[in-house]
Amino acid sequence: AGSSASGDRRMKVVVDRGRCVGMGICESIDSTRFEVGHDGVMTISSERFDEADRAAVEEAVASCPAGSLRIIEG
Repeated sequence: AGSSASGDRRMKVVVDRGRCVGMGICESIDSTRFEVGHDGVMTISSERFDEADRAAVEEAVASCPAGSLRIIEG
């Protein structure tokens, strides 16, 4: 129920907006997914990602100085 028999493991990156300080490090790592506006508010263009994008998303999550990003599997 809800999981694919083919083993396709989709993941999701989420932001805790209360912790995000808008430094833009995530955007410098993966500008196709993360964008920090002039107002300092970060948006995620696509929360869901697959294994092909995992390394860049994990680097962005690990590099966030505020610890506001996390990955949810499933």
